[in-house]
Amino acid sequence: MNLFNEDQDNKEFDNIINRYEEMLTKNASFFFDVHQFEDIIDYYLESRKLNSAITAMDIASHQHPSSNDIKVKKAHILLEKGQAHNALELLNFVEKIETTNPNISLLKATAFTELNNYRTAQKYFEKAIEDSDNDEKEEIILNIALFHQKNSKHETAIKYYKQLLKLTPNNIDTLFDIASCYYESSNFEKSTKYFNLFLNKDSFSKYAWFYLGDSYKNLDNNEKAIEAFEFAIAIDNDFLLPYIFVANIYADINSTEKAIETYNNYLEKNPKDSKVLCYIGELYEEIKEYKNASKYYKIVISNDKEYSDAWFGLGVVNYLQENFFEGLYFVKKAISIDEQSQEYWFYLGKINEKLDFLDDAIFGYNKANEILPEQTEIILALANAYIKNNNNDKALSLLKNINKEISDNAESLYLLSVNYFLLNDKEQSKDYLEKALNLDKEKYSKYKEYFNNDIEINELIHKLNKNE
Repeated sequence: MNLFNEDQDNKEFDNIINRYEEMLTKNASFFFDVHQFEDIIDYYLESRKLNSAITAMDIASHQHPSSNDIKVKKAHILLEKGQAHNALELLNFVEKIETTNPNISLLKATAFTELNNYRTAQKYFEKAIEDSDNDEKEEIILNIALFHQKNSKHETAIKYYKQLLKLTPNNIDTLFDIASCYYESSNFEKSTKYFNLFLNKDSFSKYAWFYLGDSYKNLDNNEKAIEAFEFAIAIDNDFLLPYIFVANIYADINSTEKAIETYNNYLEKNPKDSKVLCYIGELYEEIKEYKNASKYYKIVISNDKEYSDAWFGLGVVNYLQENFFEGLYFVKKAISIDEQSQEYWFYLGKINEKLDFLDDAIFGYNKANEILPEQTEIILALANAYIKNNNNDKALSLLKNINKEISDNAESLYLLSVNYFLLNDKEQSKDYLEKALNLDKEKYSKYKEYFNNDIEINELIHKLNKNE
């Protein structure tokens, strides 16, 4: 019987909307009562058709000029338009007549929130609850909680959800809402607690298992995270997001083979996902299976020739195999598609440096530095290229600036030492070399050739080794 009544209600509502839209199409004038207009206006507001809601409001106001319910709907529309002051003015007028209307209090609370008057807003939220009867109270509290959650006031939202839970302890959806608020506010200890409480009552919610998994992931509990994600997959094998999260965890903990396997399970459902195909390529890079890495990048390019990361991936694979001319071609292709990638330009610099095209290397490093300034790795590479290109003044300028920020970086200290040595300032060179050696002796071999077996430098190194 209930289902029959619900179907009848839906049919009646559809008839009202169809009749109203027929009136607009025919430019006619049909009569609708106040409650019908409320339904029409709510329909357009919920459909995010604000202009249509405003049109319905104008017609309703003309047909029912003295209706307070229509005035309350008008205040709602004014709030949607960002006119909180005008909405309050209208609500204050209606409130003098209907002093205990919870909908008026809810809208006033919303208006005061828009005006950043949270204390007064809270007063009206509480008034809305006080003025609601038992049948309304649950919906009023839910609306208040949802409003605060939507506006990222998670602590306040949780307070109202817990109040709602006391009223309806068997409503497990409220447990999910509380868990979601804790999750959205990054309180993952609490979100795991409430998602588990929810799942104890409904163990077949794939979304609850997914968010529980991500909560555990954020707590660095990878084992439980994977278990939760796999439950989500077991419930719905076509729910693809958990596959990605599981694969990412395996990649993070260096379980590369499991990561690749999980990504491939995902690809069975979505075989043309370029991002995931590139992820697999990168994983094969990490374990130096360059043939497989290239295979996956080429699959992407066969599907989408404008996917720059795949061209770049081929460039990196060739760079790692010292096929520098091939690598240069692929990286340039990636840049031609996306000129705003700092990483692409950085690798263009690296490859050109390997080919001794120092002007081109400097150009690449400079472009990378323009896109993402003050990155230590880029600045050090650029300084090194300037030194190789006999442009010591520019190298020194870069290194002095960066050394102010990272005086404990061995790489920058070695480069400063090399630079001063090449400028024939041996005292400064030895000073920086000593600091560099004390931080990281192993890196010295990378810069040894610059010092040309200098006697004073060798004496310094011998002295430091002797004092160990």
